Amino acid sequence: QNGTHRLCHEAVSQLLGTEVAEDTPLMDAGFDSLSSTELVTRLSKRFATELPSALLFDHPTLGAIGHHLAVQAAPGVAAVKPRSSKPRPV
Repeated sequence: QNGTHRLCHEAVSQLLGTEVAEDTPLMDAGFDSLSSTELVTRLSKRFATELPSALLFDHPTLGAIGHHLAVQAAPGVAAVKPRSSKPRPV
């Protein structure tokens, strides 16, 4: 789970250019519809899973997104495996 949360933090930091607390709503931190779509795209690629476009509305904080991804990776649920955490060019 810590790896999942770390990768979520990295993706958000890359998009916003700053750190965001795990319990801060991402829309309050500066996300808009375009950056939300980009985050969903990045996380979908990084975890090799299809995430809903409304991810930030259903899971509005980093903690909620990390928890959602960790639950999906739990035994008995479709696997969500993080890909390399190496930054990709934007």
